[in-house]
Amino acid sequence: MDRKWLGLVLIIIGGIFLLSNLGYYPGEFTLVIVGGLLLLMYYRSGNSVYRRNQGLLIAGAIVTMVGLFAAIEQNFPLGDRDGYLFFIFLGIAFLFVFLMHTRHLKNLSAGKRRWPLYPTAGLWGFSLFVFMVQVLNSDLTERVLDNVFPMGLIVVGVILIIKAFRKGNKILR
Repeated sequence: MDRKWLGLVLIIIGGIFLLSNLGYYPGEFTLVIVGGLLLLMYYRSGNSVYRRNQGLLIAGAIVTMVGLFAAIEQNFPLGDRDGYLFFIFLGIAFLFVFLMHTRHLKNLSAGKRRWPLYPTAGLWGFSLFVFMVQVLNSDLTERVLDNVFPMGLIVVGVILIIKAFRKGNKILR
């Protein structure tokens, strides 16, 4: 990245923080602007997807989504919804990384292109878990959390062990 762009970004970030500290700027939008600047830096870091700095995109997407969540939470009463919505927003950040960057990398294997979908699924699954605990506080929720969830973990663990044996990997070394 060109030093003039980095200097401009630092001036803007410093100005935002200064205005926020002086009370002239609503602080909840600071993260959105900082995330947007990181996304701009990602776009300017190379002339193609293959040359761009993926770290800037990941940081920009996460900071932007956390900032959007903070702005929504500050301006609208979310109540019990705040817990699971936070993880949905984080999942959207990784989905954005997939849509903007890794899916275009045709020279990589499918697994290396789809890696952002794994944290997306995990974060959305955890948001479902938080939703069940916070909002659906019922007998069905208790049964699912007490029995089905641990059984699901056991099934996934067994599947992973079977796949490891099929590939010839030793589990305990």
